[in-house]
Amino acid sequence: GLKNAAELALEEANSGRTKQIEFIIEDSKSSAEGAVEAFNKLIGQDLVTAIIGPVTSSETQAAFPIAQQNLVVGFSPLAAASGLSEIGDYVFQGNLTVDVVIPGGVTQTQEKFGYQNVAVLVDELDVFSQSAYEILEETFNEEGLVILAKEVLETGDTDFTAQLTRISDLAPDAIFISTLPIEAVEILKQMQGNGISDDVTVIIPFAFSTGEIELAGDAAEGVVTFSTWVSSAPTPGNQAFVDNYQNRFGSEPSRFVAQEYAAVHIFAQALFSAQSFDSFTIRDALKKVQDIDTILGKFSFSENGQAVYKPILLVVTDGEFKVLQ
Repeated sequence: GLKNAAELALEEANSGRTKQIEFIIEDSKSSAEGAVEAFNKLIGQDLVTAIIGPVTSSETQAAFPIAQQNLVVGFSPLAAASGLSEIGDYVFQGNLTVDVVIPGGVTQTQEKFGYQNVAVLVDELDVFSQSAYEILEETFNEEGLVILAKEVLETGDTDFTAQLTRISDLAPDAIFISTLPIEAVEILKQMQGNGISDDVTVIIPFAFSTGEIELAGDAAEGVVTFSTWVSSAPTPGNQAFVDNYQNRFGSEPSRFVAQEYAAVHIFAQALFSAQSFDSFTIRDALKKVQDIDTILGKFSFSENGQAVYKPILLVVTDGEFKVLQ
């Protein structure tokens, strides 16, 4: 999906231009090791001046230092762990970070649902999940919420019976799932069979999109997520993007796909505004991105390379995302 979105955005960005951006695509294999291997190949053999990627925070944490060391621009569309853009002045994050989104999301959902006692499932191997949990814990303490349980798991786990049984015995008002999407889906599917009441508010910060709704089925109903994009958003070009993507690839774009698409357009706009295409000039062009129109809304980079735009809260209703009023 990300590759499809990137290529669609690339075609649009190149349209009518004499100079053309060209992609060399490498597979990071969804691992830190794979991302490092890809960065080393792209920089050392292909001599690129900029890389759009990696995807996950764990990959990005491992690969961004390589870009910085070689003075090559790194731009991750999706990494949401805090502080990754602070690795250096050549690296950027296109996703809102957990420290930006989670505090407001907790405050607003707590006001709406009135939860007081919470339980958290967290992936102890994943950088994003750990970063999100740290902000969750800090926010819970500030809001005076009680953490009844912190249950840990590892990326790749498939059986969550023990964790969910312990949480069920404690009867929390809300459960927060701080994992990657694959594990989040499996946790949702196993909740009902392990005693979790339908009355419990289930919140998944960030790691949930339309693809996960489809995979989780009825188990996704009522799930709340802190997000950055929804297909119905009235942002510039959004409806055209949704229609074009669906017509071309036969499926509705997810939030992850939308952010990849937006990142390529943001990068291309910065690149074509530059006087030359060396990494130093590209870096400075990205640093100047302020209040540009994207399908995510008005988009800027902060001084330290973090994305700035407005987050949204979504709830799964009748199998679809609706904006949580």
